[in-house]
Amino acid sequence: AADINDLFARTVFYKVGHHGSHNATLKERGVERMGKKDKLTAFVPVSAPVATNVGWTEMPLKTMLEALSDRSGRRVVLPDGKAWSRAAGETDEEARRRIGVEISPQTLPAKTTEEDGVVTQIEEEVPLWVQIAVTP
Repeated sequence: AADINDLFARTVFYKVGHHGSHNATLKERGVERMGKKDKLTAFVPVSAPVATNVGWTEMPLKTMLEALSDRSGRRVVLPDGKAWSRAAGETDEEARRRIGVEISPQTLPAKTTEEDGVVTQIEEEVPLWVQIAVTP
């Protein structure tokens, strides 16, 4: 029977929990047990600008994103289809090809807020969907 160490070691796709907060992913008992760099991909389902706008503090947590990025060989994908960390000189498109990310040509409208008649954009248009190819 598989134990937790075996399950973490075989992880190839990790959907980061709880908006990437400080208590979403344990470092020593989670990230550091996960699979090999050439196989692991992580997806972080939270928009940092939107999280900041609603008053959440540092979501997603940058130290957790860095740990996942180191563990996965820079294969951490955000909801806009961009990689959290890219190689020097690597474009967004090159990072998407390297990771196996496809983004929708259709977009969701830019996120805005309005206060006292003043409209402020908090996030640009984002893809309607993000698809990530995972190979075991």
